[in-house]
Amino acid sequence: MRTIAHISDLHFGAIRGDLVCNLRDALLDLSPNIVAVSGDLTQRARRWQFVQAAAFLASLPFPLLTVPGNHDMPLYNLYRRWTKPLAGYRRAVGELPTFYEDGEMALVGMDTTKPFGWKEGRFSRRRFAHLASILDRIPEHDVRIVVAHHPLPGHKLATLTRTHPVDMVLTGHHHIGRHALVETAGTPGCLTIHAGTAVSRRLRGQTNSFNLLRVERNAVEVDLMLWEGGRFELESSNRFVRVRGGWRSSGDGSVA
Repeated sequence: MRTIAHISDLHFGAIRGDLVCNLRDALLDLSPNIVAVSGDLTQRARRWQFVQAAAFLASLPFPLLTVPGNHDMPLYNLYRRWTKPLAGYRRAVGELPTFYEDGEMALVGMDTTKPFGWKEGRFSRRRFAHLASILDRIPEHDVRIVVAHHPLPGHKLATLTRTHPVDMVLTGHHHIGRHALVETAGTPGCLTIHAGTAVSRRLRGQTNSFNLLRVERNAVEVDLMLWEGGRFELESSNRFVRVRGGWRSSGDGSVA
């Protein structure tokens, strides 16, 4: 079994300072095999915000996989957003990988940022072709997981999974922790998992949270870790089992 801590929408520059240390402590206690960060490290892509985000990530003694979010591009500096939209992000994260494989699971990062139409995601043919080329090289027995900031549109996900099996998609953006099975005609059930905001003040109807995934070849358990009573506590858990190449809820545990 492998474990993934899925955190998102940190928004350094608009954080609750007390949560940063508590999030780190929670991750240290859980000791995941990898931490997947699905975008929005900063609030306004300022250099000092990236410095804080990079320091937090560097304090985690686990493998990391990060992807950028729309808040990791300048909002008001249109020239920089057009010419070098992710320069600050790349300086901050350096050469952090966008691919991870450990013999049981493989995680692939996908950049969905869009310099104009800043809030929206871009799911271009070129980006999907690049993603597909990586998926083609993953060993067949691995659980295949895509990490992106923006949730993938249903028709794009259906097109991808028809030709390249994807078991799970981890995203953020909406600041709500939830998960669901996406089933379309001719495609198996793909598990889409959205992380809430881990440490930001920018809440949208749910307190701060992150996800913990316990991954096996034929089963996955999704735990929603919610900030309650001064610590991150297990709010709900749902287990899925593999059926005919896709996933089905096993019926035990509560759906988030």
